[in-house]
Amino acid sequence: PAADPSVGPELSDLVAEAGAIWAAVPTAQIAFGAGAPVAQPVSVSNYLELLGVCGDGLSPLIADPDGSITDDLFGAGASEGLLGIGLADCDPDDGLIDEHTMLVNFSALPFPSAERQALALRIVTHELGHVIGLAHSLLNLEFQDDGNAANDVYLPMMFPVLSDDDRLGAATLHLDDTSMLSLLYPA
Repeated sequence: PAADPSVGPELSDLVAEAGAIWAAVPTAQIAFGAGAPVAQPVSVSNYLELLGVCGDGLSPLIADPDGSITDDLFGAGASEGLLGIGLADCDPDDGLIDEHTMLVNFSALPFPSAERQALALRIVTHELGHVIGLAHSLLNLEFQDDGNAANDVYLPMMFPVLSDDDRLGAATLHLDDTSMLSLLYPA
């Protein structure tokens, strides 16, 4: 993935860490590699030049520090709830996703540094799951926002929303996540 140089290493480091989480699944074979940085800082005025472009050889990581890209893409106010998106830029006819785009809305992470880092890693791990072809999972839906933070460990990484019970839980994969990864990328 290519990082926006205006963001610095934060998003690139998060993607590397999230990639290591997915790559550590022993029943799957998947690897990630870093690309060159994009040529210019990404902003609301130029993000469409990178978002979802097939055949350019780039897999941009787009950090949205103030929510302006998210609001432009999904409508005013979207940045208040949408944390990120990950999508394949090209239709993978050979089964390999060669190019992808990831957008992370950092404006929705108003936490102190350590808490922000934990939540950002969960978001990036989830979005990287989309990049590699995983869909949302509603497994154990009844545990989301039920007032019991202890049972949030049973929500898959690919659950579509963060549970308010344990917003800062660890970025760990659930059996549902590892099973789907292993089905798509068997060791």
